[in-house]
Amino acid sequence: MSSSECEEEYEEEYEEVSDDGSEGESILDDQALEIAPLLNDFEFINIHDILPRVNRIIDENCSILNRSRDDLIRALMHKNWFQDTVCNGFIEQKSKFEIECGISVKKKAKRIKYPFECPICYCPIKESDACVLPCGHAFCKDCIAMHCTACLSVVHPSGIIRCPQEGCLFVLPESVISSSNENRAKFEKTMTQRYIAQQKTLQFCPAPHCNWVLKKVGLKSTASCLCGRKFCFYCGEDPHEPCPCKFVEKWNADQKTDSTFNYWITAYTKKCPKCNKSIEKNGGCNHMTCSMCHHEFCWICMGPWSEHGSSTGGYYSCNRPKKNSGEDAAATAMERLKYAEHYLERFQAQAQSEKFTREEISKLDPKMEEYKKFVNCTIEQAQFIAEAVELLLECRVVLKNTYIVGYYMKKGAKKDLFEFMQQDLEGSTERLSELTERTVDQIERQETVNYTTHTRQFLNNLLEGMRENVTDLRTDL
Repeated sequence: MSSSECEEEYEEEYEEVSDDGSEGESILDDQALEIAPLLNDFEFINIHDILPRVNRIIDENCSILNRSRDDLIRALMHKNWFQDTVCNGFIEQKSKFEIECGISVKKKAKRIKYPFECPICYCPIKESDACVLPCGHAFCKDCIAMHCTACLSVVHPSGIIRCPQEGCLFVLPESVISSSNENRAKFEKTMTQRYIAQQKTLQFCPAPHCNWVLKKVGLKSTASCLCGRKFCFYCGEDPHEPCPCKFVEKWNADQKTDSTFNYWITAYTKKCPKCNKSIEKNGGCNHMTCSMCHHEFCWICMGPWSEHGSSTGGYYSCNRPKKNSGEDAAATAMERLKYAEHYLERFQAQAQSEKFTREEISKLDPKMEEYKKFVNCTIEQAQFIAEAVELLLECRVVLKNTYIVGYYMKKGAKKDLFEFMQQDLEGSTERLSELTERTVDQIERQETVNYTTHTRQFLNNLLEGMRENVTDLRTDL
């Protein structure tokens, strides 16, 4: 399978949108934006440079369709910036499309007589202080402004703000929402975010207060923002290469539901043949008495204890050839339990090592300063220590996630190759870990540099190899 085919499979949940709303290249015009230099297969765009492009798209469509800016914004936001859909809607199903997008309503409210009582604050409102919406509902200007502020202040605002009147589907236009500078700025940010969210090759940096948008131009899924934050480009969570997002999510869900414990229940317990309650055998005797219904039965064959005697090999030993389906289930569960425990233990071990490595990174500056003084070198010449520890952290994160991949990966030649590469990386990582944990008087510069280079190669081999095998994962565990 080629690299492009692998990437397409890995990103199957995402769609790319072009200027006209069809699938294709990113709708961003790179020449119109200030783009930072290429770094780790990503380009960096300041979010403030995207708004002019958004406005240009709106203006162009206003001119083509002869519609107002307010109408176009509501339609584009409703249709997730699919411009073909918006154009077809306005041309082919104008009335129905306008109602669907909240631009108009089927039935308008009765005409307002002044002064009237605001339905929100119940204050008498004069005509000069009123905001009468095209749907016919009227409120005081202050209440409308506060309504917009509240809708734009939620964690993930949609930018689609409906009339405050209960049951009314009319969507407030930009001209009403932007009555204050604060609301205008929030709405423009929300509109830009909605626009970016529809682009396959664009992703916000999840770090708080970071204004960088990353544009993916390579194969890597782990992004490193200029602000220092590392994250998965597709889901925005912590890096988890080489494991696809949906399997990390499944793994985390399995840990929360404690599926390993469920395997233990099946492997080490049996159900009472009378009341069906789970029973754990806590002694050597096969004569069982259910603590719930007090039914007496044989643990081996699950038959009534009253039927046991010399014909079954004695009261306390059963040699009946009768096959019990529960035994098959227990054997299967035992096998799954051992399988799950194997990967969970190693995942947790790498997670613990990752934690220690992060602590080691926090102590890098004093250690490098101490090494500089010990060998009488510059801080730049001591930089190899930081490079080794930073690579070590990257390897720990990848190795941790390889055990998620291994857990879900189907048996076969591809898994054998994967485990071979995993073993290479793990061995080199452990050796590099030993080198970085040495005291400054024991550090060998050339040896550390060599192992850093070798470990980086093993890491790259595994990541590149997994891009071609990432589809060989099973979902039935």
